[in-house]
Amino acid sequence: MSLPLSTHTEQIRIPMFLVDGEKDPFFCGPGAAHCASSQALQKEEGQYFAPAACIRAAVTPAAGHDLNLQRNAPDTYRTIRTWADQAVGTDGSKAVAYRSSCQA
Repeated sequence: MSLPLSTHTEQIRIPMFLVDGEKDPFFCGPGAAHCASSQALQKEEGQYFAPAACIRAAVTPAAGHDLNLQRNAPDTYRTIRTWADQAVGTDGSKAVAYRSSCQA
């Protein structure tokens, strides 16, 4: 399936975190190559974002498209929480340092 590309993501200027299931039939590309690892997903999707988006990505193993309905949804939630704690912190105190580390 081929979707039209958009330039809207290039306008994002805040840190982004993309999470996908390893077995997502819609967004993992041919042979699920884009979701082979978190690094592969970040590399594939990162090209559509501006550097200021500081995009990071994670792949949830053995999960499909709707991560909330997967048996391992709590793993995905922990992954998201870990990124949020690193990128912002519980009180917002880490946001400046995180952004500066991405643009360095």
